[in-house]
Amino acid sequence: MKKLKKLLITLTVSMTALFGILYLFGPKFNLYLSPPSPEKYGKIALNNMDDGLFAEGNRWKEAKEIAKKELKGVKSYDDTQPILEKAIKVAGGKHSFFDTTTGLESSKVTLPTSKTENNTLIITIPEFISPDKKEQAKYSNIIREAIENNEYNSVILDFRNNTGGNMWPMIDGLSPLLPNKKLLSFISRKGAEENLTLSKNSIINGKEVQKISESKKIVDKPIAILINDHTASSGEIVSLCFKSLKNVKYYGGDSAAYTTSNMQYCLYGGRFMFLTTQKIKDDTGHIYENTPIEPDVRTNDALNEALKELNKI
Repeated sequence: MKKLKKLLITLTVSMTALFGILYLFGPKFNLYLSPPSPEKYGKIALNNMDDGLFAEGNRWKEAKEIAKKELKGVKSYDDTQPILEKAIKVAGGKHSFFDTTTGLESSKVTLPTSKTENNTLIITIPEFISPDKKEQAKYSNIIREAIENNEYNSVILDFRNNTGGNMWPMIDGLSPLLPNKKLLSFISRKGAEENLTLSKNSIINGKEVQKISESKKIVDKPIAILINDHTASSGEIVSLCFKSLKNVKYYGGDSAAYTTSNMQYCLYGGRFMFLTTQKIKDDTGHIYENTPIEPDVRTNDALNEALKELNKI
């Protein structure tokens, strides 16, 4: 009887401790004992914003306090949204935003296209937002097959109007043109640095590893990268993977200046928070913090200007 009583006490203490841990730390991982009140929901999002690249100093302290006051008395999760939208722009800057699972899943996939003109392979690389693994593979395979299965003397990679999304299938597809090495780095507010590295069968971003097929490297062919003011986010990041290569030149206009990295946070009810937490350092050592990529050749006719120069080589 004493053993049973002791066991019950131990179980009660353990369960109480577990519930306490879930109550305190569960929301950080989108785990809840019960649905949070709208005010609590908003405060959880605000606390996550402390990870933001710009979440420091008096500006963030004041913005967070204002948001907390405005959250008092909100009646629904939707009522918190305008308050959180203002706060996230302070903590994470212009690149930070909210979205829903429906918004992510309903995004229509635009696939890459390729053609050869005057011995130059031209690949259009659009944004990629779908979470669908099959669509990711399809996207990257189109790029990879165009690079590996055509005859050409030079390459044009058209990132114009690529507003970003998932960088993994873009890098996977372009891996035959990239060396196996560190491509760039992501730097946190506190200076912690994570390398984005390409190896023969994987892409490594800090602790995250994406397996890819080993590719035959296409080296020393001149590459022109086309950018404009709608080249943004992952479109900019993947463009920067080529920055240190001597056979690469950028054409067009300044990019959109979303040159930072976002972390995804799951909020209660199916909403996602994408918070900017890192700036970018290319492999030449240049640091970007929502600053544009500037072209080597500034032109309003990037494609024809690139073709003209490549045909001279």
